[in-house]
Amino acid sequence: MKSLMQSGAPRDLSAFSNIQKKVITIISVVVAFLQVYYVIYAYPDPIFLRSFHACIFVALAIFWFSPNNITHKKLSIFDFILIGFSLATFFYVWINLERFVIRWDFFDPIFPLDLFFGSLFILLLFEAGRRVIGWPMTILAIFFFLYTFFGNYLNNIFAHAGFSFERVIELHFLTTLGMFGFVTGVSATFVFMFILFGSVLRYSGGVDFFFGLGRIVGGAARGGAAKTAVVSSAFFSMISGSANANVATTGSFTIPMMKRLGYPPEFAAAVEAAASSAGTITPPVMGAVAFLLAEFVGVPYRDIIVIAAIPALLYYISVFFAIDREAILLNFKPLSKKDTPNLASVLINGLHLIIPMAYLVYRILRGIPVTLCAFESTLFIVFLSIIKSLLTKNKDNISISNYIKAIEDTVKGTIAVAVACVLAGTIVGNIYLTGGGIKFSSFLMSISMGYIFPTIFLAAIMTIIFGMGIPVSASYVLAVSLAGPAMIRAGIPRLHAHFYIAWFAALATITPPVCISSYMAASIAGVKNSMKVGWIAVAIASGGFLVPLLFVYRPELLLSGSFIYTLITFIFVAVGIFALNTILFGRFLYKMYKPIEILIVVISVVMLFWPSYYINIFGLLLFCFIILYQYKFRRDTNLNL
Repeated sequence: MKSLMQSGAPRDLSAFSNIQKKVITIISVVVAFLQVYYVIYAYPDPIFLRSFHACIFVALAIFWFSPNNITHKKLSIFDFILIGFSLATFFYVWINLERFVIRWDFFDPIFPLDLFFGSLFILLLFEAGRRVIGWPMTILAIFFFLYTFFGNYLNNIFAHAGFSFERVIELHFLTTLGMFGFVTGVSATFVFMFILFGSVLRYSGGVDFFFGLGRIVGGAARGGAAKTAVVSSAFFSMISGSANANVATTGSFTIPMMKRLGYPPEFAAAVEAAASSAGTITPPVMGAVAFLLAEFVGVPYRDIIVIAAIPALLYYISVFFAIDREAILLNFKPLSKKDTPNLASVLINGLHLIIPMAYLVYRILRGIPVTLCAFESTLFIVFLSIIKSLLTKNKDNISISNYIKAIEDTVKGTIAVAVACVLAGTIVGNIYLTGGGIKFSSFLMSISMGYIFPTIFLAAIMTIIFGMGIPVSASYVLAVSLAGPAMIRAGIPRLHAHFYIAWFAALATITPPVCISSYMAASIAGVKNSMKVGWIAVAIASGGFLVPLLFVYRPELLLSGSFIYTLITFIFVAVGIFALNTILFGRFLYKMYKPIEILIVVISVVMLFWPSYYINIFGLLLFCFIILYQYKFRRDTNLNL
């Protein structure tokens, strides 16, 4: 009972016997092969592919994660029983696949074994969720099941007509509206293929390549170590789509480097957390959220990555400006020449990665199926890596065992996403069945009285709360199912409403009190006060918190207008973000702000963000006045010297 109150933890390899380790490798290769075969070649019925994905990865979750936080805990008989039940559920679906496919939902009869395996797998899913993701999301999923079963006893706006046990199990187990719905489908197709792509890229030297580029681009400026972290994380974000993966990968290089050059550990950790949190909003991969968004809105993925480019750029500009201001305050210098690699050398050594990534973007923009693009680019990386090793006679990253490790990492990395998506699918199904989205939307509209700002403010708060302790993709699905209809009813375009929620779901990973990315960065930096790291990360990413508000009021940032208007708006917003950072980080160029200067800059920031070009121009002039005043101060000081 005590272990049930805890979350699980990944088992150390020491928890497995030698035979089990070999079995892990074989299972990983087989699962990866079947996933690729079904997605790229076989095109099975959706309920088959999604049930395969859900059941296999729930079984793997129980296999890989201990029932408590003891990482060296060996597999027990109970674990094997749960794994067997999960696999048996898939075989039951497989055997009855024809009946599942041709039956009329909510009209054809339900058999006792349908109810048995459906309810059994939901319980297994709760256990997998508890072990892999933790209690917060598992409790949310349980709550929505309880609401579905007992919501008819409520006497308020959230009451519904009530649903039988058979109806609920049918929706989740026998249709594609619940846990085998499109959310699980996204995990089984797009997400898996891109995790495979990212793993192969990483094992082919991707981390060293991105870190080298980061040192070249960011290292030459003042505060070079921190800017290296930003640039490296931005590049790695483009292919990982995961904030936590970015922190764990690039942070292991950048945080020690920043500490070695004199940055406070808290600031070093916060820089990496803030730079990495944009992984799910940075094209071209963007993680599971982008694929879910495309499915929800019905917009091609290629359009999503194009639309997301400018907001992502503004986010990194904001982080870059914040670090630059801090570098002035702390008098940090660029990286030394010995720490900065040669650009030509980095590009030549990374050519086997640059070409496949460019090929990936080109094929996506041409409208080729995204899963096929990811698969082709993965093979392209392997092929070019082999060519490179033959030409250079350097086989450090090229071996069968190395790519088998990449496959193992792919399967292991998919577990958390898959479990989160299947759990999110149950929530979406229950909201669909009960009409909870419409009810909550009406409730939100009654509070905000239909005004846009209160609606989006409440939606942002709710998304960040949901994002405390549950994965980004799951918090996005939950928030958009509940708050999305209210935002659309308030007059916000559907695509913009979804982008807005996805953005805040990403930023929730660094927002205290529960900020997973900040916790991870603090751990790498050796900082005990991880909460302080979270608040510093929020300050560094402060401009990023304003970007979603801006593209609600200034839709041209999401390319809803001509190029010239988009460019002009981008410039005004970028200047406004820069001006904001001069306030948050103490001074502008050469001296601390006086109170009257702070007030003038605040007014100019508001005017630069305001959705009116006339007001923007006045805001720019006001900020230019402060620039000239401080420049005059510097000149007068130099003359006096």
